[in-house]
Amino acid sequence: MKNKKIIYDYRVDIEKEDLKTALSHNNIILDIYNKMSKGGMNHKVFQKHLVQSSIDGDFNIDEVTKECSYHSVNPTIELVDYFDKVHKKLNKDFNRKGNRYDLTFEELFHSILYISVQEDINYPISENFEGRKMCFTRYIETLFLFEDNRKSL
Repeated sequence: MKNKKIIYDYRVDIEKEDLKTALSHNNIILDIYNKMSKGGMNHKVFQKHLVQSSIDGDFNIDEVTKECSYHSVNPTIELVDYFDKVHKKLNKDFNRKGNRYDLTFEELFHSILYISVQEDINYPISENFEGRKMCFTRYIETLFLFEDNRKSL
């Protein structure tokens, strides 16, 4: 409750193997970064599918899988620690459990699409918030790191 008003906050959960936890756009950013940096995925090809999903509100799993090949690898403890450290400096929480596993493309894109709807509900563009624009912008910014090695996560 805030200012005597009930505030609802929607979230996206994932269940995978022994894990059940909420995902945020920060978990998505780490997963995308991990796919490029450790899995060797081509950021430009992935960007094409990411942008298309932001326009269509959907994705073609077979096409993404075919065009965005990479070596599936779970995020390292060091990478998750780095994200956690950055969030602590900003006095923000980071859900480490959300990056225990590498997400499949189906899990990743479904999470992206559900989180974008969540952002539109929680932060409606009609009320001068950024909604889905904020999370898609952050995902694209992550890909730009692979354009210029002078930039850091």
